[in-house]
Parts: sequence; structure tokens; C-alpha cells
Amino acid sequence: MSNNLRKLEGGRAIYAFISAKDGIKISEYESWAKKMPMLIKTNGLGAGLAFLKSKAKNGNVYDKLYEQSKAWLTHTDCPLRTMLGFHTNCELVEEVVKLESPQYRAATQELITFFNWVRRFASGLEKDKPSSNKAETT
Repeated sequence: MSNNLRKLEGGRAIYAFISAKDGIKISEYESWAKKMPMLIKTNGLGAGLAFLKSKAKNGNVYDKLYEQSKAWLTHTDCPLRTMLGFHTNCELVEEVVKLESPQYRAATQELITFFNWVRRFASGLEKDKPSSNKAETT
């Protein structure tokens, strides 16, 4: 694996871990993190983001996933940041639907890859959470 590829995957993985650690505090996060790659593949990036945006309420799982998508695509470690030209104060859905086909496909693949990392971390973090319904042994 080349050094550049290693740096790219490492940056994506670190940011995905931080995102999953933050998101796992929200109920249903692990479930939706697992669904995100297929949601994007099945419906397309624009429609998937529009779905999240339409369901987003301050702090719910849809809002968190939408904001994490935007945060990753505008993060300095995202390999597409310069090509896409998104800014942190942009409306992601609006910017995505304006993309030319090659950029749209690249952004789609990037978010699928990012959420594949997120779902792995979310699954592991969920398993590590102490269960409140476990019986105490004495």
C-alpha cells in the first residue's frame, strides 16, 4: 500500500471513528450507520441526503448523519474536498445535486466508503456500551 493511500485511509478511518463515537450516543445510530451505504447505493447520493435532511430534527439520528456527511466532505482529510469545493456553511443537498456526473459519482463513492468505516466503528462501540438491562450479579 502506498504511503499516500495509507494516509488517505488513515485520515478517513480516524474521522469515521470520531464520528461513530459521537453518534453512538444517539439511539438508532448504529442501525442507521449500517444502512447508510445501501441507502446511498439504492437511492443515489442526492436522494439519500434529501431523505436525511427531510427527517432531520435538531439532534436526531438523521440530523447527525447528514451533518457527519457534510463534515466529512468538507474536512481537510477528505480527498475530494478541493475537487468538490464544498464549504462548511454550504447546504450539502443543494451542492450535491449541482455536481457534474464525475464529481457526483466520486462524492457518492467517498461517502459510501466513509460510512463503511463508520458502521464498523459504530458496531464495535455499541458492543462496548454497558447494557443498562443486564442483571447485576452479587
